Amino acid sequence: VCVCEYGDEDLERFMRARGNDVQAAVELCRAEREWRRKYRPSAETPRLENNNDSSGDTQVTEEVMALLRSEKAVVGGLDKDGNGSIFVKTALHDKRGDENRVVVHTKLAVILMERALVTSRTGRIVLVMDMNGFGVAQADLAVARRIVFLLTTAYPERLSACYLLDAWLPFRAFWNVLSQFIDDRSRRKVHFVRSIQHVFLYSSDSIPQHFSSNKT
Repeated sequence: VCVCEYGDEDLERFMRARGNDVQAAVELCRAEREWRRKYRPSAETPRLENNNDSSGDTQVTEEVMALLRSEKAVVGGLDKDGNGSIFVKTALHDKRGDENRVVVHTKLAVILMERALVTSRTGRIVLVMDMNGFGVAQADLAVARRIVFLLTTAYPERLSACYLLDAWLPFRAFWNVLSQFIDDRSRRKVHFVRSIQHVFLYSSDSIPQHFSSNKT
């Protein structure tokens, strides 16, 4: 890949993501471009593809549509800095009996990332995860590691911050394992919080309706 294909803002993102290591930033450019060539991400409302479609990873299945309808994860409004936002209710996740969940949740995450970036005024997003109800069924290391990959390789330096809301002991134990797969720069963006009031300028569009008022 030729770095001349990227604008200055993108090149700065790659450099920040790799600690100003030029060679590492070039490799990240290549990885990001290859991922986009293969995945063709879009913010458009997905539609079910014909079963004979050859788009591979981009194929939208009924499973993906069901996740979108479930509102397990949704795009919210802008935070106080103009970042787009994604809200996740982890209690609605269940890793049991779903061998295809990594692929399906990758597709869901890409759709939401693209939508949140369209609304963002900064080219970045915040991720708000409601950890209430987190237990064994939600401790899904495979999906979590895939999301880490997306945020660090497919969308480098697009994450402004990740807020873990009411993350009690069960998640803390899981975090001790997951954090080993996250680089130092990304770990510093993760915040354990009891409220997100300081993050958002509240309006009827800022916080998804199914996030209860006592989270604000």
